[in-house]
Amino acid sequence: MSKYLKILLGLLGITILLNILAFSKGFCDFYADYIYVHIANGYGWLTNKLPFPMGEIVMYFAALLLFLTVVLIIAYFFLKRKEKARLFIKNYMKTMSMLVAITLFLYTILWLIPFRGTSIEAQLDKKHSYSTKELIRCRNYVVNQLNAIAEKIERDEEGHIIYSEDAESLCRDALKEVAKEYPRLRGHYSTMKKAFCSDFLEWMDIGGYTYPYTMEITGNRYVTRMYYPTLYVHEMAHHKGYYKESDANFISFLVCSSSEDLRLQYSAYLDMYYYLDNEYFDYVCEVNTEAVWEEYDRQPMLSNRVEKDMLEVDEEGEEAYEEGVNPVLEEKVSTYAEDVAKVGWETQAEILKGDNYDGVVRMILEYYDGILY
Repeated sequence: MSKYLKILLGLLGITILLNILAFSKGFCDFYADYIYVHIANGYGWLTNKLPFPMGEIVMYFAALLLFLTVVLIIAYFFLKRKEKARLFIKNYMKTMSMLVAITLFLYTILWLIPFRGTSIEAQLDKKHSYSTKELIRCRNYVVNQLNAIAEKIERDEEGHIIYSEDAESLCRDALKEVAKEYPRLRGHYSTMKKAFCSDFLEWMDIGGYTYPYTMEITGNRYVTRMYYPTLYVHEMAHHKGYYKESDANFISFLVCSSSEDLRLQYSAYLDMYYYLDNEYFDYVCEVNTEAVWEEYDRQPMLSNRVEKDMLEVDEEGEEAYEEGVNPVLEEKVSTYAEDVAKVGWETQAEILKGDNYDGVVRMILEYYDGILY
């Protein structure tokens, strides 16, 4: 057996073994808490030194290699009688096989094992199943918090919110505090890099992503200043091993809402208002009785000031998009990207189920159990 084959089979064997061990949540939790975090902190510190998103470049390179592989497989049937061409294709395929094995190994240790661990939702105290009454109370609490913060937050003479020039620094301070309860959040905090493909992310309704192969967090350059804190903490939660979307949403809310900075609190409560109000509104539409609609109308609503702030946030995002979007790509690609994204979001929701983004509602209800009800 050649040295190449021994390495390839050995790497695949280790990967398979780790995937078998990953069926144990206990193993996954131990790995995430005591092994993965050190890889993420060290590797993330190293790649954070690069001023560009290396992970995005790796994705483009991988797409190129995949295209070239298909071309060479087709070419092989026409060139297999030519020794040099046959040898080149053979060596290329050997290299690709090794790259695939390495990719599967990295995928396992940098994403799959932490993802298969115990969710935060499963670790919270589950006292009972929650009713619509508790959902309404939680939703109303968030509305009242937003209305109160809107009156206290620092504004300029025209009434516009004065945002921090270094929101990430405020988020890091808040992360350090929450890390006392969730130790996995300790360590290095990366800078969120701006994606080259922000146009595509915007069309696909993606605010940012965490690329585990290079331990980088990357954001859509059109994300507004209001939502930047919750996005940053959400992606940092992924970076720290909380790869379930519901977990990352909960960490984002917990960190930003517990910050002393009103701008982070505002960002957190606006984000949670979206999930809680949508959940309540879906219930009202499903029941669809006059009594339920009347009850909905009696609930506290966002103040005019909050509504105005949300409108200004939308306008800021639209202005940034209009200034930065590539009009040629927008015309030719945006519709297809939106269609692909729609299928992708629906598929993800079906696969992740309770671990999807809106799974955070259950976690928020559990978090406020004993506080609001």
